[in-house]
Formats: sequence, structure tokens, C-alpha cells
Amino acid sequence: MKYYDRKNTPLKWNWFLKITLPFLLISSLFHIVSVFQQLFGLKTGNLNDFLASAGYSVNHMGPLFWPVIFYSLMSCLSAVIVFYACVGLWKWKEYGPKAVCLRFVVGFIESLIVMIYMMKNPSYILFSVDASDAFFQNLAFNICIAMYVAMIIYSFIQATLNFVYYRKRMALFDLYYVQPQSDTAYSTSQNVESSSKMEDTQVLSTEITNEQFEPYYCTECGEKITDPNITFCPNCGKKLK
Repeated sequence: MKYYDRKNTPLKWNWFLKITLPFLLISSLFHIVSVFQQLFGLKTGNLNDFLASAGYSVNHMGPLFWPVIFYSLMSCLSAVIVFYACVGLWKWKEYGPKAVCLRFVVGFIESLIVMIYMMKNPSYILFSVDASDAFFQNLAFNICIAMYVAMIIYSFIQATLNFVYYRKRMALFDLYYVQPQSDTAYSTSQNVESSSKMEDTQVLSTEITNEQFEPYYCTECGEKITDPNITFCPNCGKKLK
């Protein structure tokens, strides 16, 4: 894979995020609008049913006030993080990949807290089930818990995979990144560097040869030969060994 070139690097967004990030952004915005509409009495929905099942209402939420506030704030936070992820990836900003990982970490924490709260207060999630039917109560509770366990596992896996994926490509999101003109230019620079290393190696080997060279005498005229690189005698011109 070519991590030095944005054009040839597989996807600043991986294909999965191209689908999930816009969906998560729309979903977060929908939740925010829906929750505030229900809080201000503009419409009815799951929040109203949730409060009614515990004997409360939007105007009097009782001990459910903080869970509702937490849900609302997490929806807002999720929308902001996903927005930064989308813009950051699209514009090759360093915060883009970090926002992607942060979104799934937040989803992991959110799902974990909600699941813990549900296990401590199972009656709050059974508003749609007849209280006299124990079988369906247990079934609904188990389904809800299983759903949040799946969300926890999913968020953890996605955060890990995206951390690994973008860690290899973080240099491409650097503020001072310079796009190579072509693969040929990159290859040429690599070849020049390799040739330079080879020349250094050859010079080094020559120096080693010079240090190890023992002078000898021309068999024709007796001239002392001190240069290991000459082929002919500098005095009489006889070809040396």
C-alpha cells in the first residue's frame, strides 16, 4: 500500500465509514431534535412513554431527570464529534481520524452506562410489556441488554480497527504534508538515494583496500608502485599484474 501518496492511498475514509458516519450524524441530529421536542411538549415519543412507565412526565421527571439529561448531552456530543470526523477526513485534517476513534469510544462508554443503569432499574425499560406477564418482561429485558452488549462490542472493535487503520496514514493528515508529483518522482528519489548509498559503500571499500595495499616493484624497471589503482608502470609503461 502507498502511504506516501494521498491519491494512491486506499481511502482517507475507509468504505465502512463512508456509510456509517453520515448515518450517525443524521441519527444524532434526529435524536437531538426529537428529545428537545418531547422535553418541550411539542410531540410525543419514546421519552414520554419511558417516563410514563415509571409514573413520571416531562414536567416532573423525578429521579429520571439525570438519565434524560445524560441521554440528551450524549446525543449532542455524538453529533459534534461525528461532524468533526466528517469535515476532518474530507479536508485531510489531523483531527479527523482522531474524531473517528473518539466517536466509537464515546459510543462504547454511552452503551456501557446505559446498560448498567438498565440492569439496576429493569422496570424502567418494560413500559411496552404487560406487567402481569413475567415471561415477556424477562424476554424484553434480555433483548435490551443483549442489544447494548452488542453495541459495546461493536464500538470497541470499530475504535480498535480505525485506530490501526489511521495510525498508518497519519502522516498524510499532517498540516505540512506535500503531495508527491508522481510515482516516478518518488521512485527516482528512492533510486538516487540508493545510488548514493552504493557510492558511499564503494568509496569505503576502496579506502579499506588502500589501507591494506602493500607497495611492490615493477619487474621491468624496478619502479616502486604505491598506487593500487594503476594498471601500467608510470616509469616504463609496462603492464602491471
